[in-house]
Amino acid sequence: IKNGEKAWEIPFGEEKINNKIVKGLQNFGGILNIASGIFFATGTTDEKVYAFDTKNGDMLWSDHLPAAGSAPPMTYKYNGCQYIIFNATGGRFFGFKKNLDATLAYKLNTC
Repeated sequence: IKNGEKAWEIPFGEEKINNKIVKGLQNFGGILNIASGIFFATGTTDEKVYAFDTKNGDMLWSDHLPAAGSAPPMTYKYNGCQYIIFNATGGRFFGFKKNLDATLAYKLNTC
């Protein structure tokens, strides 16, 4: 923000097309940035959630959701533990595989 220059850029989401892994899918979900230097991204057609390091864009973690993430992730703290919540309802656009009604919560390891 200080100088207007991009610090890093990464594609996220991947799909196998013609036996080749293609990285960088359309995104209809959103991201959540938390104070510990991690941001979570959802909404790709591969139905995954990704966690990235905000300093350099390195992927820290990913998991498969029951359907594509459909909104920006949310967070809350309870009894000193931080939780990240994902809505996984799928998508209504081309490339999305299913429509569901699922909400998942993950607890961060720092708890």
